[in-house]
Amino acid sequence: IDVRARPDYDNGHIPGAINLSLVFELSRESLAKVAAPDEPVAFYCHTKYCDYSAFASAKAIVWGWKKVYRFSGGFPEWESAGYPVEATTAPN
Repeated sequence: IDVRARPDYDNGHIPGAINLSLVFELSRESLAKVAAPDEPVAFYCHTKYCDYSAFASAKAIVWGWKKVYRFSGGFPEWESAGYPVEATTAPN
């Protein structure tokens, strides 16, 4: 789960990641639409200094998710490692 703002997600994200902005979209209900509480869920944000993924992970645990992970390096670490990246294109 990419917890960054939508424009950041649209500019580049980990393939297959779902955007649930911590500030505007992440809720128990929105998380339940993409992962059941017994399924693994991983959160990431901007960098290892970004607290959003830590906050999102803590919320998921409080809400009852059992297999919660945090990719602390965030999108920049993924990208600098040379892993694939997707961007969302705006409709014409």
